[in-house]
Amino acid sequence: MVLQVSLHIKQIIYIAFAFFPSVPMTPKYHVFLIITLVCGFFATVSKAQNAVSAVGAPDDCLNALSHVKVPALFPGGHEALFTYISSNVKYPAELAAKGISGKAYISFIVDTKGRPDDFTLLRSSGNTSLDDEALRVTKAMPANWSPAEEPAGTKVCQKMVIPVSFKADVAPVMPVSAPGHK
Repeated sequence: MVLQVSLHIKQIIYIAFAFFPSVPMTPKYHVFLIITLVCGFFATVSKAQNAVSAVGAPDDCLNALSHVKVPALFPGGHEALFTYISSNVKYPAELAAKGISGKAYISFIVDTKGRPDDFTLLRSSGNTSLDDEALRVTKAMPANWSPAEEPAGTKVCQKMVIPVSFKADVAPVMPVSAPGHK
């Protein structure tokens, strides 16, 4: 590990020397260059993290939990959630006719007020039309979930993952025998 860091620092110094050939490469300059690069790196990482927080989930849900004491619950429970999904999915007719099936996994966050938000396709079904339909159905879910709770009744944001399955009901193809064979 120390050797790798040392090699990277040497590479950085050589690159800096290539861009600034007139600057003497003294040990003082090496220290200055390393400090400047490290500060620049952390400033860039900080800006990137702020950009993610501005785009993604609501600010109070940046650290949404996957496992909680009392999980977030769809109105009516898990059975009602899967009934909602199965009754609202519109299976593209052309894909059903071709027998194309798949399962998309949609990730989202249920906030402290029970509103689902920040929907993401976590794993593709292998077909963009099926993925788009899975996202459409989950984004249209009611916004009156029971929020997740931690001990002492504290409401917390919870990250959820829902599978949306598409299964074509195509009649099995019967094997055709060659003429003269039964």
